[in-house]
Amino acid sequence: MNLTNFWFDLTCPPEPDANASVEQRIGINRARQASALLFWLILVAIFAIPTALLNNQPPLLIILTITIAFYIVAIVANRAGRLRTAGIITMIFLEGGFILALLNLQAKGGPETSDLPTFMLLVESCIASAAFFTPGWTVVLTITNCVIVFAYLMALPKAHDLAALMQTAAAYDVVSRPILLIVVVGFTLTSFSMGWLRELRRADHAEVIIDIDRRELASKDEELVMKRQLEDEMQQILVALNTFANGDLNARTPIKQNNILFRVGYSVNNLLSRVQSSYAERAQQEKTLRAIKMLAAAIEQKASLQQIGWTGTPIDDIIRAYRNASLERDVQQRLTTHTHSPLTVEQVPRPSISPRRPGATK
Repeated sequence: MNLTNFWFDLTCPPEPDANASVEQRIGINRARQASALLFWLILVAIFAIPTALLNNQPPLLIILTITIAFYIVAIVANRAGRLRTAGIITMIFLEGGFILALLNLQAKGGPETSDLPTFMLLVESCIASAAFFTPGWTVVLTITNCVIVFAYLMALPKAHDLAALMQTAAAYDVVSRPILLIVVVGFTLTSFSMGWLRELRRADHAEVIIDIDRRELASKDEELVMKRQLEDEMQQILVALNTFANGDLNARTPIKQNNILFRVGYSVNNLLSRVQSSYAERAQQEKTLRAIKMLAAAIEQKASLQQIGWTGTPIDDIIRAYRNASLERDVQQRLTTHTHSPLTVEQVPRPSISPRRPGATK
């Protein structure tokens, strides 16, 4: 990690994530610009301390110390994401310091010719405003500084050498030079800031469009996969229905729980199971009806129920009851007929053992 990144990590808010808005990114970039500006302002103030010590100027030393302290406060505010607060603190000391310096010259009898470069230092506040605030505030501060320079040089008292110079043709150059410098720097920074913001918003707009296109492509791919899966599952359902319609009552849809048509497949399988149960019940009813007709025909023809086979229906209980009743009547008749001649064991009719129905208990 180099010193520049270390300084930015120490004095700037953390980098925004990928989902940050363009305004958040602009705020982070402004914070980095403000951090760099505060670094140079603190460095300039530190370099001025030896001058105050060598010239034995305690007031200047106190002013420089207070200025550095408030610049550090501005850095802390900038690190906390309060860029506007940091900008206000910086502008108060920059702009306020220059105005106090000009008032101090006025208190000493007015500015001299050697003090004219002081007016050009007002351009520093324009540079600082471009780092902390929007381009509109830079324009306002640029115009304000131009008005201050013009009013100070034209309306307020001046020292004799500067007053004599203002009476000559050089007066235009004296007034125009600091104003032109402030205007050129201020409006150049404003134009640069507006172009920079426009490019950032354009880049963010392009990223948004690219992200939308990427999402649309991903959505189309998902729709295509879902469409194919849907077609496959519909085909499986149709195959199961056709197989069931062709007589395979055990056919079912092989759709699992994670499929799109799981509920449809579950309902179809439930329906097929009910239809299969209905077919089984209907077949059993038809079988029972045939057994009833066979039993009725046998009774009408007075046929022996011993000759009727088992049907595998509830009618078997009736057949068994009739057989047992018929057997009891035969035994009773034989006992009555042979009252005076006892029957031997061989003469007693034995019940025939009927075949066991499938599923019957012992």
